[in-house]
Amino acid sequence: MDKKIDDTLLQQVIEIISHTDHRVTGYHFLKSRRSGDTVFIDFHLVFDKDIKLLDAHAIGDKIEYRILQIIREANIFIHLDPYDDSNREISPLK
Repeated sequence: MDKKIDDTLLQQVIEIISHTDHRVTGYHFLKSRRSGDTVFIDFHLVFDKDIKLLDAHAIGDKIEYRILQIIREANIFIHLDPYDDSNREISPLK
């Protein structure tokens, strides 16, 4: 049965997301769960709209690496956002 990850571990993940690079301006839609021995972590990283995709991707890789140092069995999915779309009600792809 799937269950949420430990609150202490989740707080460590939030610290990594929040403090790895100053060009991350926020995050949202953070979800985590444990299924057997595997931990799934999914979130959106928010950057300034002028950041290069290459730089945003490198920051995402750094955050993923740091999370894997504390949760080796993690599957991490990071969505890169050029702005905070956390309050969108409809898809921007119309």
